Amino acid sequence: RPNSPVYAFTNTTHTRRRLNLVWGVTPWRISFSSEPEKTIQRAMQHLHKRSLLYTHDTVVIVSDILAGSEFVQTIQVRQVTLE
Repeated sequence: RPNSPVYAFTNTTHTRRRLNLVWGVTPWRISFSSEPEKTIQRAMQHLHKRSLLYTHDTVVIVSDILAGSEFVQTIQVRQVTLE
């Protein structure tokens, strides 16, 4: 298993079930917003409510974002600032 927890978020039950089979990954199903930042915040709040994420934690976010008619893959490193 990885040294750090790996959480994966999807908006489909099928994908969540498939991710459940991946070693070291904890999948969650949440609703996605058309605005990527809202989806990221929703995912972080989801973890925070379950005491899996705290203010000042460092997280790595890997996602794809629709930019015009193309998907752009992104990797972000953030320090958590939750209320």
